[in-house]
Amino acid sequence: MLETIKYGWTVWHAIISAVIVVVYYKLHRFLKSAFTVNDLETRRIIRALTLIVTVYLCGWATTITLLGLSIILISDTNLSQATELGLGLFAGVNVAIPCAVYYSQSNIYRNEIRRMLQLKTTVMPVKVHAVASLSAAQ
Repeated sequence: MLETIKYGWTVWHAIISAVIVVVYYKLHRFLKSAFTVNDLETRRIIRALTLIVTVYLCGWATTITLLGLSIILISDTNLSQATELGLGLFAGVNVAIPCAVYYSQSNIYRNEIRRMLQLKTTVMPVKVHAVASLSAAQ
């Protein structure tokens, strides 16, 4: 019974992961087609999405593959639970990666995350343009 539940959980987890990748892919295509790629913030968001999907695919593929191998190869219940605990920690780190990526890629996300953690927020840079005056030359 427990093995059947593990198999079912693994299959559902793989399906959910595939759906998440499809959603990220569609969002990536939408951002590239709807906005100008010359916009710096849009490029940062597209780069962040690409990095997140890459990390997500590598992390979850590793987790699901190792979980499947542990289910197939390990018959001892205690060893199986110890292995799954380690895989669970790896999966938890993989879930936290998007926060770190967004924090590093976007000032907006960085300020909001710092505000949520009640840390000092950074001041957003303001563009200042120099204007030449003709009255001084006359």
